[in-house]
Amino acid sequence: MEEEGPTKIGPRRMLNETQVLGIIPVSRTTLYRMEKSGRFPQSTYISPNRRVWF
Repeated sequence: MEEEGPTKIGPRRMLNETQVLGIIPVSRTTLYRMEKSGRFPQSTYISPNRRVWF
C-alpha cells in the first residue's frame, strides 16, 4: 500500500528568485535580509549566476 498525505516524500522543486518573490510578498532586499537572519531558508547556487531555493 502506498503512503498518502503530508508524510509522503517526493522530489524537491527548485524555485528561482522570481518564483519565490511571487509566493512570498516581500521585496528582494527583504528576502535576502530574512535569509541572512535565518528566518528564510538559504539559497543554493547551481551555477555561478543561478541561485535557487528548495
